[in-house]
Amino acid sequence: MAGVRFGIERLGFGFRRARHSLWFHGANVESFGAAAPLFRDVLGHRRDVALVATSSDRAVLGALRRRFPDDIVRAAPCAAAGSVRRFLARVHPCALVLLEDGQALDEATLARLRESLLPVRALPDVEATEGRAALRKVLPSGPVGASVGPSWQVPTLRDRVGRSRAWAAVAPALMRRRIDDWQRLRERLSGPQTVLCLGNGPSSEDPRLASLEHDCLIRVNWRWRERRFLLQPDLVFVGDAATMYKAPPCIFAFGSVQHEHAMLLRRLVTRGPGAMEYITLERLSPEFAEDRWPARPSNGALAIVAAAALAPERLIIGGMDLYGHPGGRYPWAPEARNEYSAAHRIETELAIIDLALRDFRGELVILSEVLREHLDRHRERARTRDRDTEATTSLP
Repeated sequence: MAGVRFGIERLGFGFRRARHSLWFHGANVESFGAAAPLFRDVLGHRRDVALVATSSDRAVLGALRRRFPDDIVRAAPCAAAGSVRRFLARVHPCALVLLEDGQALDEATLARLRESLLPVRALPDVEATEGRAALRKVLPSGPVGASVGPSWQVPTLRDRVGRSRAWAAVAPALMRRRIDDWQRLRERLSGPQTVLCLGNGPSSEDPRLASLEHDCLIRVNWRWRERRFLLQPDLVFVGDAATMYKAPPCIFAFGSVQHEHAMLLRRLVTRGPGAMEYITLERLSPEFAEDRWPARPSNGALAIVAAAALAPERLIIGGMDLYGHPGGRYPWAPEARNEYSAAHRIETELAIIDLALRDFRGELVILSEVLREHLDRHRERARTRDRDTEATTSLP
């Protein structure tokens, strides 16, 4: 199957569409790792431009997908008639940057790209300050940061159906088991006294967790299943649609109403018409709706919101390492780029977590040193701002 997928991608089919992108091509993972600071510097926090990384080596692609999970990683187009045209039409690159002096891309494909008038640059030409500035100039102008999500994504057919009137008429039949208030969720979970809330950072496998008793486990997505540790969650936040069949039977959670609709449609198509038990955080606590924040709340932050809202006597938080843990991004992918995607920002995450925990009256145990230190600094900055504001307003 991997070989078939590789061949389909080489012909310019079978991957996400982007309104605009910046394209990098290379032959080995080390080259992409060395160029990563350049990617970050040129794109910054732009959500309207995708990062596209390609290679002609299947083994390199596998490693790149683990290293750049938030970006478009695909096989480079071949020189066959139409493949380059289809590739360009799918991702609309503003420029192509060739790593390793362009030796990894064949001359026939390069010739077709130049015929398309796509700007093609070698890495040494864009590494200097002037080169980076020139690369930024080819990016599209327009409103930056207008969306809390990655606005470079072109809606799929499923997305369009999910926003249609027809789907709005069908969807209620799949919402019969939705839980719409915190008290009902507490009762459904048998009034948990100790809640263990785990993100997917390295501290989600802190050795201390093995001896910490709990009667409710909240997790995010499903990759933790491969680690054989804490495998029976009661509530799972869904980002990746595969979670709805990869995770064991449990209550699912969605961050927004829009995401809820999209995932219900995905589940209908892949699993049939049976209703599932779930919550949508935006419905239970509208103050955490993504359009009220400058960046999209991560599922890890929203999991903490839900854990605190259950009002247990003891709340244990692990795995929420804010992409700052020395062990890497995930326990199963330490080589992945250990930083927030453009859709999220650490300041927003801390503000959401602080708000969620502000009225929590039980015992709080934070196993992530990264989270604890950042949260302390966030709260100190807030206290300083409050003191400064109070001093200013008290002046005659």
